Amino acid sequence: MEGRQISRYRLLEQIGSGGMSVVYKGLDTALEREVAIKVLHPHLAVKEESRRRFSREAKAVARLHHPNILEIFDFSGDDAPESFIVTEYIRGATLRTFAEKQRFHPPEIAAMALCELSAALEHAHLTGVIHRDLKPENVMIRDDGVIKLMDFGIAKFIEREERMTMTGALVGSPAHMAPEIIEGLEAGREADVFSLGTILYWLCCGELPFQGNNTTQTLKLILEARFPDPRLTCPSLSDELSAVIACCLAREPKDRYSGAGEVRQVLSELLLNLGVERPGEEFATFFADPEGYRSRFTKSLVERLLAEAERCASKAHRNHT
Repeated sequence: MEGRQISRYRLLEQIGSGGMSVVYKGLDTALEREVAIKVLHPHLAVKEESRRRFSREAKAVARLHHPNILEIFDFSGDDAPESFIVTEYIRGATLRTFAEKQRFHPPEIAAMALCELSAALEHAHLTGVIHRDLKPENVMIRDDGVIKLMDFGIAKFIEREERMTMTGALVGSPAHMAPEIIEGLEAGREADVFSLGTILYWLCCGELPFQGNNTTQTLKLILEARFPDPRLTCPSLSDELSAVIACCLAREPKDRYSGAGEVRQVLSELLLNLGVERPGEEFATFFADPEGYRSRFTKSLVERLLAEAERCASKAHRNHT
């Protein structure tokens, strides 16, 4: 398929593939700019449910205008013989690819990334869109360190009463799936909060909170809300950040944060207490030079903790004199 043209877009090279579609780097011949073109697999293009899911993704992203969300440029339309979505082309790596090569240590670096991701998700929630498939593979990090949320293929519009199935199977990524989705119940903003918790846990600990020997066991662990204390795997994890993870991963939606905006607010306050005023800029600096940033940030944390200890000691001394 590479080299041929769809509408005004020339397919240059394949850059990704999944169960639903193939993604190409392409050229918009009218505007002479690079784009990404997601093309629905031909064998799915004849299935109404697959086309409806593809259309849902295009219409969901078209609602959203946020610096941390992949921008859509064009859509083939519901009735086109060949279904495709055209978006901005991102030079960079997925969060999974980058995190598998670089430790997010100290864990506060993971909080910086989640701040940006939560901001994107907060915008989606306020616009009436629930993502429902958050996972590291669906997050890109641009070459300049900007985080981009993508793949709204199973997104839900909050104001619509709609349910989506694919031949009776669960739709989504099991390891990041909220209990209510597994049970076939209504999924609200809290379902995305649960997935944020699985990503934060994974970035801090290097492993997922729910890991069974197979998908069935993993789903069972999620339904039982059984996951190891992240501080056992990541001793440097603060009690405050551990509490954020626990709240995100609560079994019942009512016991989680109410939405991504609350997650962003809690993480922002936690980081601000450590002197991090602009999490996005800090994360971009880490992305550009992981080892150098790790060293500088760790030194800064130690100095801040020592200064705090000295203040506490001084205060205690004054109280005793």
